[in-house]
Amino acid sequence: MGIFAEAARKDKLHLVLLVFPIVLTALVWDRLPDRSPFRSPVEIQVDEPAPVMGGYALIFMPLVNIAVWAFLVALPHLDRRRSYYLQYPRAYSAVRFSIILFLAVLNLAALFKSIGYAISMPTVILYTILFLLIIPGSGIRHLAYDHPFGIRTRRALASQETWRNVHLFTARLWTGLAAGFSIGAILVDATIHMYLVPVVFAAAAGTPIVYSYVIDRGRGTE
Repeated sequence: MGIFAEAARKDKLHLVLLVFPIVLTALVWDRLPDRSPFRSPVEIQVDEPAPVMGGYALIFMPLVNIAVWAFLVALPHLDRRRSYYLQYPRAYSAVRFSIILFLAVLNLAALFKSIGYAISMPTVILYTILFLLIIPGSGIRHLAYDHPFGIRTRRALASQETWRNVHLFTARLWTGLAAGFSIGAILVDATIHMYLVPVVFAAAAGTPIVYSYVIDRGRGTE
């Protein structure tokens, strides 16, 4: 329990994001519906109101966030490459904060929707995805060589030049995906948004890996 107490003491804002949804849910418990229909967003028609979440489902969401936070706190002590986390503590704290903030925003949006506020969950998911693409994308180009949170493929690590080019490409890619997804959200029907989410994430994760192999192979043929 010592590592969790220490993390809570250092990352007080993380603790607020974990506890606040639970406290707020308890305060409005009497206003929450008993239960909600379990359907994915793609099963809902565009002109049909999205289902609200019941009280017990809303309690489950912050518990998941707490479990994710606990796993992220314990990860440096479980990973054999723990020296990386000790070498870059601020970077790893920023990663934890982004994930916890993302889950807390979804939790609060679902809570306010359940008590009657006109909140579009697909819109909330859209902008949180944009946040996850733009904020890390603006900083990933500045990662030092062999940073633990970079694109750590064998080809990307082949040289400092390859590392720099791969991460510059990744920064531009993520920013472009965020911009394209924003435009698509305006032009495309709402029912298609949820199908685009895994496509965007797959492109954001997979394209830099492919690019690292392509650029390194190009260097090898020079």
